[in-house]
Amino acid sequence: MLELEDFEAFIEDGFDPLKFSASLLLATNVADDSELDLWTPIKKLQFDANEVEKRMEKLASANHELLIENFSRIESTRALLDAQINPLTARMKKAFQRINNDIVQPYDDAVKLNGAMKRVHATLNLLRGAGFFFLFVQQLQDCEKQHESLSDSKNVVRLARLHRQVGEMFTKNVFSTSEDPVDLLSLKLVRDYQPIFQVKTTDLTNELSAKISNDLGHHSSFVASNENLQNNIVALSILDETELFTLLDKGAMSKSIQVALTSLTRSLQSPRNFETVLIEVNQTSTNFVATLSELLMNSRVIKLDGKSSQENLLENFENSLALEGSSIANVYWARLSYKFKKNLVATMARGGPIARNLRSHSASISASVIKVLDGKAKEEMAEAVALINSHGP
Repeated sequence: MLELEDFEAFIEDGFDPLKFSASLLLATNVADDSELDLWTPIKKLQFDANEVEKRMEKLASANHELLIENFSRIESTRALLDAQINPLTARMKKAFQRINNDIVQPYDDAVKLNGAMKRVHATLNLLRGAGFFFLFVQQLQDCEKQHESLSDSKNVVRLARLHRQVGEMFTKNVFSTSEDPVDLLSLKLVRDYQPIFQVKTTDLTNELSAKISNDLGHHSSFVASNENLQNNIVALSILDETELFTLLDKGAMSKSIQVALTSLTRSLQSPRNFETVLIEVNQTSTNFVATLSELLMNSRVIKLDGKSSQENLLENFENSLALEGSSIANVYWARLSYKFKKNLVATMARGGPIARNLRSHSASISASVIKVLDGKAKEEMAEAVALINSHGP
């Protein structure tokens, strides 16, 4: 456009008045001159301003009809806005403002309030859980003092139950719900107490294991009516049932089987005495199994979840044995006969007078097994002594 000629720099998108002024000063001054000429650039700018004004007057004169038409159109448009569009817009704004005031804002406030209530509930549940936790810890400490000073073995069951309950507070978040999770370990006091508690639980478990092992190893204390032993068994089952069953299986039961095995193995040197020894072993095993079974039957554990009345330790122990679902007696004789087979095979393999003597008395040995034993024990031992004739002279 000719009207914009010589003024292109002023209409560029990146026009910067400061930079333009600096370039104008440089263009109108001499670098070696010691004085700064401001008057010349001012006159040039004034000239440009006058020139722009003249061109605008010229454009307006040449296009006055078009300008008047546009001004009229603007006025009619403004009248239309004032008469129709602006009132509609105002009503819409009022409607939206009413929706915002009556619905949106109350909903936002309710969401914020609900979030605050959740945080309050979470804090309340955490404090309630912490209160229960410290109450149990206090009861635990009081019970520990009684355990140290009193000889009543019933107190150890309560002590074990408290250990179990406090332990579950560390691991199961017992105070949590699906909507309000409670992590007691977020409290430093609880976290600091956890290693102390673990040491106490380990010490109590070791103490109970030692007492039970000692009682099971003495004929005078290994009786079904021993209440101290019953309470210690119940307490250990509450703390660590696996540890208890390992103690009964690998400890007491294995020792009894080993004693019986030693007697039977020695009888191989004198087959005439085999029946007498077998009667003694059968009586000893019967007494052991009966005493252990009755002891576990008498040692009933009340579950902590409250969903069932009592746990049957005898049934749980039998299920934990290698032959699942079998009785203590069957497992006892299965293990004893297996070990006896190995010793019998080794004896027959060595040969000599002992092996020859066993072969000559094999019939009486088999008859003794049938006469003395019954049930699974008879089957297992009959299979074992049959190995005597399976080895040639």
